[in-house]
Amino acid sequence: MVYQVDEREVLESPKVQGADEARAYSFDFSAAGVTTIEGTPVITVYDWSTDPPLDVSSTTLSSGTPTATGTTVNTVKKLQSLTAGKEYRLYAKVTHDGGQTSELFCRIFGRL
Repeated sequence: MVYQVDEREVLESPKVQGADEARAYSFDFSAAGVTTIEGTPVITVYDWSTDPPLDVSSTTLSSGTPTATGTTVNTVKKLQSLTAGKEYRLYAKVTHDGGQTSELFCRIFGRL
């Protein structure tokens, strides 16, 4: 199957994460034309194996507040409790440059 890359998908995508791992991720928004991130980023996780995709943030993200330094977002919240064989999408949304809003995402596959 040929996968069409979305312009909002980070270059490091896709990633593979073990079901027992807990990892924080970073998003660099500079390639998306962002010069100044304003406020607190929003991090959301979707189970892309369902139709429609299901927001699973409450069960797959640890506690914590995402941070932004320059044009980089650090999720701080760790992605965890993934199910092997499922595709997830980790989204980071920021307000930037005078009130504009942009999102980037990374495809993450759960694996044993």
